[in-house]
Amino acid sequence: MVVPEDAVEVREATDSAAQDLQSVNIEQRMLTPHRGIRWVTVIATPLREAGGSMLWHGIFMDTTERKRAGERLRASQLQLRAALDAGAMGIVSVNLNARTLELDPTARRIWELEA
Repeated sequence: MVVPEDAVEVREATDSAAQDLQSVNIEQRMLTPHRGIRWVTVIATPLREAGGSMLWHGIFMDTTERKRAGERLRASQLQLRAALDAGAMGIVSVNLNARTLELDPTARRIWELEA
């Protein structure tokens, strides 16, 4: 079920965890029969059985929507940065509670402050 492009990384992580009997925490893509490719986070711990076989205890969490939201956020941030750069506009962040003021490099140039 692991997407072929992720198979080597997943195999290396699980082999290493099994060798050291340490937990594995990996994000990977899986091909599901009805929903296509999904992102999952796997957290599992190996346990060596008396006969030498390995038994894994763990959970799979579908993180597809979180992953997609993160990708959309990054794309939006890139678009915002490009628009601000094209318009030579800076960003000023004010936190009234903490009484702080932050300026990005463009705002610092506009206000003739050190970059």
